[in-house]
Amino acid sequence: AIGGVFNVGLGAATRLDELQALISQDVHLLTGNPRCAVEYGPPRPGDILQSWADITKIRELLRYAPHVDVAAGLREAVHWYAAHP
Repeated sequence: AIGGVFNVGLGAATRLDELQALISQDVHLLTGNPRCAVEYGPPRPGDILQSWADITKIRELLRYAPHVDVAAGLREAVHWYAAHP
């Protein structure tokens, strides 16, 4: 594994609107600021419509197993960024 390149993630896709909703919720709960409105438009040339980390290699070589889900990880990140402006 030394010098190897690994994808680190959950091994599943998460939609951008789900990420936005989770971050907005966490920021709202932490700060009381209103949740952000989202405005959707058509896909642009070059937009990546689906993406997820294939964690097969890191799971097999390093026995990596995610233990934090997206919601918990984002909540932790929002709290960290709030504490380190």
